[in-house]
Amino acid sequence: MMARAQSIQEVVEASVAKVLDEREEKRSVYSFSDLNSELGQRIKNKLRLRDDYLHFDEPENTSVEGYQWIPELAESHEDQRAACMRYLRHNLKSLLDQGGFQLEDIANDKSLLSIVDPRLPFRMIGTADVLLVNRKSKWPSNKLAGISIVIELKHIVKEYHSPQAMGQLASCSLKAPIRCYPLSLLTDLNNHWYFSWFSEDRTLAHVDLKYPKNAIDFIVAAVSNKESSAPFRVPFIGPPLKKLKVDDFFPMPSDGADEMMERYELMADELEPEFLAEKRMEYAQHLVQSMLMYAHIHNLEFDHQLSNFTRRLLGPPLLSGIFATVLICQLFISRSVGCCYSFRP
Repeated sequence: MMARAQSIQEVVEASVAKVLDEREEKRSVYSFSDLNSELGQRIKNKLRLRDDYLHFDEPENTSVEGYQWIPELAESHEDQRAACMRYLRHNLKSLLDQGGFQLEDIANDKSLLSIVDPRLPFRMIGTADVLLVNRKSKWPSNKLAGISIVIELKHIVKEYHSPQAMGQLASCSLKAPIRCYPLSLLTDLNNHWYFSWFSEDRTLAHVDLKYPKNAIDFIVAAVSNKESSAPFRVPFIGPPLKKLKVDDFFPMPSDGADEMMERYELMADELEPEFLAEKRMEYAQHLVQSMLMYAHIHNLEFDHQLSNFTRRLLGPPLLSGIFATVLICQLFISRSVGCCYSFRP
């Protein structure tokens, strides 16, 4: 009997440790510009994604010239940004003239893409450079309404910029309203146009184009369909390409306890310590009771006894939260194997 109790306790303690580790990771905050290959891989692991690099023969097409960066100005300089926007508007004129499509400079909206979501391994903060949106209203309540492409501009594109674009794509996909299936574009507006989007079979699809004209044609093909979720065709790529949102393959968990606790933790500095400790205790109890092996163990007397005992715990709220979690696990274990467990002041 004792061996069984020890075995069950080890399993539960391992589960609790994993949850606490994950919570600590989620409390981490990274700006999009700080995302590196390791953090990018954590996002893909959390979303259970595989990369899919599309291979094809890109036709040579020099009919559209690349953007001439102003040498003495930084990427973020107001004049540089204005010139980039003019370049994009000029080359996407046929699309913008259709009505509804707009290019928006969002670089100064510093928190537009900031996000916390239980489906991500950590919080992300920041914005991108440009949005291509398809909507009638110029002042929507949700600035991501109608989003088609989120664009990150770099004077010189490097491989280590890719996680930044992927993070921006994930944020847009999770925050955008329904019927929005965004792509991301990382580009120097010259010979590097790197598109990414979520696709079928939990894949993160990638297309890397060299010629600006091909990139413009790709953009027009990807966003022109009235049904934004419909597959689109690009003549020089071949088979139709499918766009998905994260919600399509990874819905928000039906149990909102994780998300709610996440919000409490992120607001820890603004909450009363006693309130936060109480919420941690409630979440810990929910965590263990949700385990199938303990789902049948529940009664009001036990809940009352447990509540009184955990309120006697001293120490900082985080420590109390951890103690409460472990104690609940031990209590359920001892009750499940018929062991005697008594509370003492």
